[in-house]
Amino acid sequence: MRVEAHETTDALRDAIRAARSSNLRDRLRIVLHALDGEPGSAIARRLGCGQRVVRKWVHRYNEGAIGGLADRPRSGRPRKLPRESEPRLG
Repeated sequence: MRVEAHETTDALRDAIRAARSSNLRDRLRIVLHALDGEPGSAIARRLGCGQRVVRKWVHRYNEGAIGGLADRPRSGRPRKLPRESEPRLG
């Protein structure tokens, strides 16, 4: 599996520690293991996901570095409640 070396492994480890989202941490771990030369099947087994998911996130990393691993905007019904009101309800 070909992985672009946008960041060093140390920078990826720092990003894993700093990530607030568990999804982003898992995506960063996929890239880190791929940079270490692990095959996609081993990464998938280690992280409990499919090989297709591993290929997807490595591809997104190759295209956009760490920024490419973030969730993209999704279409859907607009929010009725403004984000500013959420803390008062929670």
